[in-house]
Amino acid sequence: TLFGVGNLEENKPLDFIEIGANLIASTFGQTITEAFLLIDELDTETISNADIVAKLLTGMMLRNYQFIKYKTKLKDGDKHPIKDI
Repeated sequence: TLFGVGNLEENKPLDFIEIGANLIASTFGQTITEAFLLIDELDTETISNADIVAKLLTGMMLRNYQFIKYKTKLKDGDKHPIKDI
């Protein structure tokens, strides 16, 4: 899956958390067990490349989190297959 971030100057730092969440959500329902993040230099005047990556990964990890341990019955598709990001 290829995701774009649009105009970097218009994105706020928290927008990258939402982009990361949307990226990982696009894998739900597929048989993917690993996700890789490959980005170009995204440095802007307001946010560094490292901060962008940190926010993307935060969004991915938060969106992929599940409460499987506490469910009594699992339906097909309840458990996300991604184990490593």
